[in-house]
Amino acid sequence: MRFLACNNLINKLMRSLNLYIFFLVSFLLPFSIAAQNDFGVISLNSNKGLSNNIITSITQDNQGFMWIGTEHGLNKFNGYEITIYPHVPGVATSLTGNKINELMLDSRGGLWVTTNFNGVSLYDVNKDQFKNFHNSTDDISSLSLDMINSIAEDVNENVWVGTYFGLNSIDSSRKKANRYFTEFSLNISDEIVACMKKNNIPENIITFLRSHDKEKFSNMAEFRIKIINQIDQVEYLKHEKKLFCWGSLAFTEESQSDEKIMAIAPDSEGNVWLGLYENGLAYYNTSNKTYRYYTAQQNKGENSVNANDVNCLSLISGNLFIGGTSGWLDIYNVSKKKFKHFNTAPGNLIFKIKKWNKNDVILLTDLGLYLYSQEHDTVYDQKKSLEIIFAQENIQKSKNLFGDKVITAIFKDNHSNIWLGTKNGLFCIEKTKDFKNLTFDETDNTSIYRGDVSALACDSANIYIGYINSTLDIFDQNNTLKKRFNYFLNNPYNLGQGSIQTIANDSQLGILLGAFGGGAQMLKKDFSGFESIALDKNDVNHLGNHDVRSIDTDSEGKVWIALHGGGLSCYNPKTKELKRFKADYGNWRESLHENWLISVFCDAHDNVWVGSYSGLSVYNQNKNTFSSYKAGSSSSTITNNTINYFHQSLDGKIWIATNAGIDMYNPKDSTFSYIQILVKDFKLSVFSILEDKHQNLWLGTNKGIVKYSINSGEMKLFQHQRRTA
Repeated sequence: MRFLACNNLINKLMRSLNLYIFFLVSFLLPFSIAAQNDFGVISLNSNKGLSNNIITSITQDNQGFMWIGTEHGLNKFNGYEITIYPHVPGVATSLTGNKINELMLDSRGGLWVTTNFNGVSLYDVNKDQFKNFHNSTDDISSLSLDMINSIAEDVNENVWVGTYFGLNSIDSSRKKANRYFTEFSLNISDEIVACMKKNNIPENIITFLRSHDKEKFSNMAEFRIKIINQIDQVEYLKHEKKLFCWGSLAFTEESQSDEKIMAIAPDSEGNVWLGLYENGLAYYNTSNKTYRYYTAQQNKGENSVNANDVNCLSLISGNLFIGGTSGWLDIYNVSKKKFKHFNTAPGNLIFKIKKWNKNDVILLTDLGLYLYSQEHDTVYDQKKSLEIIFAQENIQKSKNLFGDKVITAIFKDNHSNIWLGTKNGLFCIEKTKDFKNLTFDETDNTSIYRGDVSALACDSANIYIGYINSTLDIFDQNNTLKKRFNYFLNNPYNLGQGSIQTIANDSQLGILLGAFGGGAQMLKKDFSGFESIALDKNDVNHLGNHDVRSIDTDSEGKVWIALHGGGLSCYNPKTKELKRFKADYGNWRESLHENWLISVFCDAHDNVWVGSYSGLSVYNQNKNTFSSYKAGSSSSTITNNTINYFHQSLDGKIWIATNAGIDMYNPKDSTFSYIQILVKDFKLSVFSILEDKHQNLWLGTNKGIVKYSINSGEMKLFQHQRRTA
């Protein structure tokens, strides 16, 4: 029976040119392997597949994919490959535009993408395409303008969109936009006329506007249709900034909200705070549809916002953080109705504010990343902020990790890796919180050995690592190399020749090895050498084949050996007798189905499960009978013929790892159930299985390690990401 207490972890997983081993910590191994301070730096840029090097936004979706917005294009990163989602002219389901402002994941897991000039896109993960929201002059249910400044979701799952021409919301149906305009009237007084003339507004435009003095409009859309569209478009575009930015047209006070919405911060009641271009701060009550305004006063004390050039907002723990275009930061205590004022650097535009942890808030600015410390009530520049963040994350690294690169985006993913966007590409400080990496170091002869790892096992004190180049390492729980065995010709007591294909641990016999060309061996408990199993060719009990692919033991201590080309052998260490089983290809259903075997397993009832590249056999020792199976579509057989590994869960079910996923055998009704391991668009092959105490199966696959919940069926993929320091 396989030694369950040691949890033989990744018996065939690590056949890779990368010399690494992932060890699951704490609840998987009988001891915990410390992983503090371990990290690497991954860099991604246009040379490695990114659409553009200027990073504007970073987020992670519910499937674990990283999404990166840039100055030119949207990117999805799965840990290995980058997929670019470009705007394709004429394709309505492609991204609406390439210049990405912001990425937002809503409460449903939907990914929203805002663009500078092309509206908003919502990504449909099931269809792998986008639903786009644009401005249409004649459609009141469209966005008021395609120039997007901000986006946020409220507690009612409404998505609010701020544009250069008013406030919009997309309701929970995600089908249409609502515009928030207020009734107003033109006020073309003599003073306004004089202002327009001073600003060189053409006489024909002034005359036309005066003809509509005091005219009422229900909203800005109506004003555009009746007034702006009647003005020569070329002339209008020349003077639009003067007309709408310099106040040449005077509207009623409420209409301020119909202009440039730079920032949005919904509160817990479904109302929204708005940052207005050069008009300060507004609070919109969605119930009674009223606005309350906060503008800079001459005396900028605790009762006044610092300035009117609001550029970003974030509501964090009852405090409204307000960032300006000229480097100022205000913190408004909503309950006390008091402002507190800070400054970063003169002219330093703050374009995003986000909560980092319970004590710190991140400011992203033109000059880089700033951090506000609630504990010290202080704002720090990028250099000091990164030092604080690295110290909090227990990352020991040179202060010059990013040199003079300006940080434009920051995100902490589900595994506490820190992603930093710059104008020179993307960097990820990858933490190994869940895994401990043992790697080859050519300067350290006590590190993991040079060679591909081909087998792995452990007991309560040691880790046993087998390599393809006739080498076995034994490490203790402190990751210290205790013993290394190499193959030496004509030494019967040392390690056998060939790649170590399998390592098993029996509570009585100890460590058992199987090798390509070296046969089967038992490691002496004092680590003084090895005892070969049926190696002597002159002995009638000779194995007959030295290519051992898998070993397991039953409850009586008999050793079952799967040979590649030699069938199945059973060795009794007490009597030194060997019994061989060979395939009867003409009667495969009732005999061993194949001689070229790759896996063997003894279940709790001492039934012996044997797998190959062409099917499965189960040997009942009590009845001395075989039952064999080949791939089919019914519940009475397996779904794939390549049988890599077996595991019996605590409830008695047999889990069979195949190249197509998992077949689960239920002994109660003698049926097989197929489980496809599909994670992050990958249909995975499974090579090994391990169960933890929480009824999760940990699967070694061709794309990494998958955590599979037996109860819920939920799957989570852990992958190695190649590092570039």
